[in-house]
Amino acid sequence: MVWGMNEKEDAIYFFFLDDLLATYLSPSFSSSWSPGFVRLTRDGDFTMDFQDTDPESIPDVMMTRLGTREKGRPIRLQYEGDFPQGFLHKAQVVLKLSRHELFPAPTSLCLQGLWAVVNQVPDHIANKKDNSIRYPALQSKVPEPFNNPVNIFEKLRERDYLLHHPYDSFDAFVEWMRAAAEDKEVIRIEQTVYRMDAVSPSLIF
Repeated sequence: MVWGMNEKEDAIYFFFLDDLLATYLSPSFSSSWSPGFVRLTRDGDFTMDFQDTDPESIPDVMMTRLGTREKGRPIRLQYEGDFPQGFLHKAQVVLKLSRHELFPAPTSLCLQGLWAVVNQVPDHIANKKDNSIRYPALQSKVPEPFNNPVNIFEKLRERDYLLHHPYDSFDAFVEWMRAAAEDKEVIRIEQTVYRMDAVSPSLIF
């Protein structure tokens, strides 16, 4: 995605990268053919058995395995342009794909670039009342028992609580961890860390 802002018009113009290449690539090489584009998606899933693994080495093992996802099994090929059927068949055979795993792109292969428009454009443009490109910010709430960390465990003895993020604020979880870290009866805290922010308060306990 390539985008720019015209401050005089208070407007934004954006172009998909493959559209720009399709427009200017052929003339740049004095070619009469129209360029085509492909996008290959690989399987990023993997399984690991941690039963015999030293807990302290788990982060290093995970980082190593995450680095191999770019070599995963091909699972989808998207294409844009007028490709010969022979090329598509050869790609299907070489990549070991089934016919229903080849998809013609309806518009662009770079639709994920729209996130840049939503997240990076100035607020006064993105949040126009008559033509907003963003949903209003979600107002998360902290459930009542978690507003008073001193009483969290008393409330948990009475009933279970299900935190539904992002509708329930993540601050509720942080306060729960804070209360556990300060409770003398708590001897160990275990949690599954999944895509947690590098500066997350829950990592400081």
